[in-house]
Amino acid sequence: MRSITNKRAALELSIGTMVIIILAITMLILGLALVRNIFKSSMYNVDQMSNKIEEELNKLFSEGKKIAIYGANNIFEPKQGDSWGVAFGVKSFETGIDAATKFSYIVSVASSDEEIKQNCGSEWSKAKAISWIVAGKTSDFTLPVGDSYKSIIRFKIPENAPLCIVRYNIDVAKTIGSSNSPTPYTSDFFDLDIQAK
Repeated sequence: MRSITNKRAALELSIGTMVIIILAITMLILGLALVRNIFKSSMYNVDQMSNKIEEELNKLFSEGKKIAIYGANNIFEPKQGDSWGVAFGVKSFETGIDAATKFSYIVSVASSDEEIKQNCGSEWSKAKAISWIVAGKTSDFTLPVGDSYKSIIRFKIPENAPLCIVRYNIDVAKTIGSSNSPTPYTSDFFDLDIQAK
């Protein structure tokens, strides 16, 4: 009789141990998934220009790019209500000139009003999407040949922003010498894929 009781107690103990192990593994997996999602969503949100970001932009310049945007596939995933920064840089590859070249850039919404209304809702427009930019929408700068300029475009995503994708362009123009008419130099785009808070 005692042998049966010992076996039953051992079985209950092993079942209890298995349940605890399964719960611990489940909690570990859920914790890792949560941490991964937190870091993935904010990985390319730039608060300030750091050496790491400048190195990444310089790597892109070494590939011959005139403009480089810091982010995987130029897609950023801010959440409703977030402040978000998109880092980018411009490099002067101009040759045959002695003086530095004057550059300017402007950020615009590439998506059409119709596309925004279709994807984001009828009350949204290009004007509302451009109003999300709170700093870095445009700037002028001078670069000698081979130098680069780096900056951050800062967004404030509204709490009621729609969960949709909006495409933005960065258009860079150059002015050489005493000419007052800028000519296109380069351009690139990035997408804001708004996520729920």
